[in-house]
Amino acid sequence: MASILVVAWIFSLLSVPVRCADPVLDVPACNSQVNADWAFNSRGQSPCQVAGYLGSVCTDNMFQINSITTTEEYILDLQLANNCTCSTVYYNTLSACAICQGGGHSRWDTWAKNCSTAVFLVYPFPIPNGTAVPQWAFQSSANSSFDPALAQQVGDKPESSAPPAASAPAATSPSTTSGSNGKSKAGAIAGGVVGGLAFVTIATILIFLLFRHRRRKGAAPKERQALDDDTAITTPTPFMVNDSVHSLPPMRVYNPSDPNTFPPTHGLMASDRTRSPDTQISALSPMSHYRSISDSTTGHYSGAAEI
Repeated sequence: MASILVVAWIFSLLSVPVRCADPVLDVPACNSQVNADWAFNSRGQSPCQVAGYLGSVCTDNMFQINSITTTEEYILDLQLANNCTCSTVYYNTLSACAICQGGGHSRWDTWAKNCSTAVFLVYPFPIPNGTAVPQWAFQSSANSSFDPALAQQVGDKPESSAPPAASAPAATSPSTTSGSNGKSKAGAIAGGVVGGLAFVTIATILIFLLFRHRRRKGAAPKERQALDDDTAITTPTPFMVNDSVHSLPPMRVYNPSDPNTFPPTHGLMASDRTRSPDTQISALSPMSHYRSISDSTTGHYSGAAEI
């Protein structure tokens, strides 16, 4: 939870508008012998200072304007040509800066010859904090050159400056508004982070359960197959009794004229001599029919043929 609050705090800091500090300027002062009061803005800044503010937007908040003599004028070098210096608003303020020093000013077409893109009558970026651009800086003369007389006629007002901060309305306390905005932004970011983490956690759990279900489903047929194989191996083979092993040839009826029907003279097998008569008869059940006939005869057969 602490890490979530830290992330939310960082995002809230990034969402707050950043107000840059005043730029570091190195600009010349106007010559007190030259009447250039018309060129100053309502803040008492000279046209050289206003031109420095406008040029600093494209140079990392630092800008330098060299001073000139009465026989010199400003020319835009190729390495200094950018979206700030190639606008007519910057050109007009720098031309007024040259005039207030007692020097001359170049024509617009001479100034913009090194510009890849020229911007007319507007400044392409928000006006930086700390300055106000006079209304005459947004004008253009018919001969494409800065006209001091037209600038004095147009005058300073209305000026253009940086828009007021949205978090500081006049009717409310800035600290209260800023705090409530910060809390709402931090809460929204924290809610988004928590929602994202919850979504990732739920998705991970669902993927894990699906993977485990598929793995169990795939393992079940293998277990059944192994069980079927074991059953097939361990199933006993039915025992088949061969009746031919225990069957005896059919007995013939005693015929005194046929020697083949005579009983054997050696009696029973040796292994059967130790048995009792009843046991011998039950063990040789197929012979019982023969013995019942021989026992029913009235005489005793001695082994010789009878007539």
